[in-house]
Parts: sequence; C-alpha cells; structure tokens
Amino acid sequence: MHRTQVSNIVIEYADQFGPTNRPERKAIEKSLRQVEPQELFEGLFSIFLLENDNKSYIRQQNAGVILYKLKPRLFIDLKQKIRMCLHTWDVSVEELPLYFAEQCGKARVLEVLEQLNTEPLSKSEKAGLNTFAFWLGLVES
Repeated sequence: MHRTQVSNIVIEYADQFGPTNRPERKAIEKSLRQVEPQELFEGLFSIFLLENDNKSYIRQQNAGVILYKLKPRLFIDLKQKIRMCLHTWDVSVEELPLYFAEQCGKARVLEVLEQLNTEPLSKSEKAGLNTFAFWLGLVES
C-alpha cells in the first residue's frame, strides 16, 4: 500500500466516524499493519501537514493514535519532520511528539527542539515548539 492510500484511508475514516474511540478503527489498523513502515509513517505523517480546517483535529487525532499504536520503525530525520509540521500540527494531538520520543529518544527530540528554537519561526511555530516540549515533559526519560 502506498502512503497516499494510507492517508486517504485514515482521512475517510476520520471524516465518517469522527473521534478515535470507534471499533471500526481496529479493521483499519489491521490492514495498515501490513504496510511497509516508511509508507505507513509518511502516509500518517502527511495528515499533520494538511492545512488546518474544521476537520484537522479529528484527522490528526486518528492519524496520531494509529501512528502511536502501530509504531512504524524507521529512520526519521527528526529536525526536518518537526520543522515541517510545526505550522499545521494541532497541538492537542500529543501522540505525534510521544511517537517521536519513543522512536528517537526523548533527549534527542528535546535537542532538536532547542536547535529549532534558534531558527526564525512564526509565533504559532514557537507555540508549537513549546507544546511539543510540554508533551515530552509527560514522558519519562
């Protein structure tokens, strides 16, 4: 399955069923377990890059829960990925920073956040960095 199919499946599910506490999600997770890790990650991560609208939170929440639950293992260019999503990531979706911390280590994610904090960022991107760090504060080292 290609990353575009992954994102389309999750978006359609989110749009149809809403919040992530639906039993229908289990069938989607089962089919997504068969997807190559890079395609799975990129498909789910792409949902965090979509322009914000009234469906963003539900879509990102579903993508985040699935990402965190399935835990695709792969090399992640952490700085690039965090930088890419700062503008569009819904800060209420803690699963994305928690996934990064689990895959790359909390210390590494915090290091990248410090690096990004020295770059020119918009007010909303700075707020996103702070919220990223907040969610990581809930993770034991």
